[in-house]
Amino acid sequence: MVMDWMRFSRRREPQSVVYGVVCGGLLLAAGLSVWLGQARTQTTAAAKPAVGPEQGGTLLICGGGEVPVELRERFYQRAGGDEARIVVIPGVYVGDNDELSRAYLEPWESLGARQIELISARSPRLANTVAFVRAVANATGVWLGGGDQVWLTATYSGTRIEEEIKRVLDRGGVVGGVSAGAAVMSPLMIAGGHGSAVESSGFGLLPDSVIDQHFLQRNRLNRLLGTVSAHPDLIGFGVDEGTALEVCLGNHRLSVLGESYVLACVPRSDDRETRIEILKRGDETTLPALREPRQLAARPNAGQ
Repeated sequence: MVMDWMRFSRRREPQSVVYGVVCGGLLLAAGLSVWLGQARTQTTAAAKPAVGPEQGGTLLICGGGEVPVELRERFYQRAGGDEARIVVIPGVYVGDNDELSRAYLEPWESLGARQIELISARSPRLANTVAFVRAVANATGVWLGGGDQVWLTATYSGTRIEEEIKRVLDRGGVVGGVSAGAAVMSPLMIAGGHGSAVESSGFGLLPDSVIDQHFLQRNRLNRLLGTVSAHPDLIGFGVDEGTALEVCLGNHRLSVLGESYVLACVPRSDDRETRIEILKRGDETTLPALREPRQLAARPNAGQ
């Protein structure tokens, strides 16, 4: 039966991979590190973050490509582990396409969550219906899937779904997203563009920021630098494929997980020069520290 909206609920089926294979990201990132020369990495000693709502709401911002199992498991644990109630919101309209819905759901089903649901609205009006709102209101974690960030915001911005996503964070849950689902998390959203960004409005889950994804794989440094130069109140985060920036909103801590790099682009201001912080797996910093004119101490050298 074809309906204007569909909601799917599935549990514990075999896991599959639905995104393309990441290739060459580490080599490109390493080359960029050499090219930057003066760029410095602002970190503290890496420590495994505690998992649970006592840390406050958490964002898991994934750059795209194939999402590594460790990132999915981190999201799952942040959502409550075996007691998690996860809602998946694709970045495209799913409708009655069972094959497409399975592609979004199957990577999560082998993790053993208590409840996994997919919701997909055709319009903002339908996004306000009780069935959709109830699903997100009961969620401990919301995953924003890949697709089209312009479609995501056109469908859900200003709706009760957007409000409930923010409430998930308010009550200590987790909101994750990949590709388009990552781009929508900042207040200023990069909607597209090659040499320069086409700008729009996102959900504003990470304040005072702008996020770019597929960053090193698609050579988007100039696009992000141009955006933060035009908006010097924002920090730009470029997240590469196979990689995630985790943000604990309660204490503003940032940490990097995955296979490649996150670049933080901090624009010039009265008390600091423009700079780029290159953050790799295990690196940590905070949002306030990124805005400091000088950096925190780097990670100690091995053997010290």
